[in-house]
Amino acid sequence: MKEHEIGDRIKMFEVGNETTITISAQIESWKETLLLVWFLAWTACGFFVALQLLEPQEGAVFIFILVYLAFWSYFEYKVAYAWFWRKWGFERITIDAQSLSIKRDVRAYGKAKIFFRENVRNMQMAEENRRSFAQSYSKSWWVVGGETILFKHFQDTLGFGLQLKPKESKALLTYIKKRLKR
Repeated sequence: MKEHEIGDRIKMFEVGNETTITISAQIESWKETLLLVWFLAWTACGFFVALQLLEPQEGAVFIFILVYLAFWSYFEYKVAYAWFWRKWGFERITIDAQSLSIKRDVRAYGKAKIFFRENVRNMQMAEENRRSFAQSYSKSWWVVGGETILFKHFQDTLGFGLQLKPKESKALLTYIKKRLKR
């Protein structure tokens, strides 16, 4: 078994014809703690608003509280997933003789997406647009996103390598391209 590393977050293991690449999602402990505090504060806000449903409410206020709680629950899920992702998550890319597999793994949960190698085309680094709000937001440490390596699979554009530095992305892309040519 051969083992390689790119930076602190990327580890590559080669066993025979199979290569497994893991990309850690962990961040500094102060950021992780801040994300947990945000999650707990958001949970408390939703709890106190939900308590208002126990009191008799006028129709418009009742509807407002329900709409608020619907939005709240969506963002509760997003911040919880981001915290779990940063605490225990990693990307696992597996390349073997027939396929390329990508999985976002959180404590052994997550589903691998498997692609036949001959259908994987045009693997490249994602273009960086510093003026794009959406791209800046997806690179933030409090969200799960920011794919840095993209590829085509039929008509779909898919990505992996969440929030990697450009140097790490370039080195990983070079390594994967060489591995796919074997």
